Amino acid sequence: MVNLLEKSTITHKVKNTEVSLSPSAILSEEYMQAKEKPSDPVPRSKNPSSASGQTIDVCHSIQIKSGSLWQIIFNMRGGENVKLSLNKQGVHRILSTLISQAERVNWSISVKAKWLNMKSS
Repeated sequence: MVNLLEKSTITHKVKNTEVSLSPSAILSEEYMQAKEKPSDPVPRSKNPSSASGQTIDVCHSIQIKSGSLWQIIFNMRGGENVKLSLNKQGVHRILSTLISQAERVNWSISVKAKWLNMKSS
């Protein structure tokens, strides 16, 4: 996901100025804005239990397609896939959630993108 974000972001030249924004600066700002935006409330639902006879499909792989509208496709073992279509801000929100939740549960995930740690001014 980080790699696709980096590949899809180009240097932006500010009109009528000599200022150019680097892809890292753009990504850092987009990431910080997504990280600071409050999440939508989680809908209340009952957890399926083994007593109800419901089964839970397990995701065995994920495909991510970038473009003006991004798609994240969760390939399920049962054959039915779950597809999310979202804009770039949504991708940043998912990325920030994954990183913060991984830190919260002490998972060792190393993401080497410097723009994830840049402070916006």
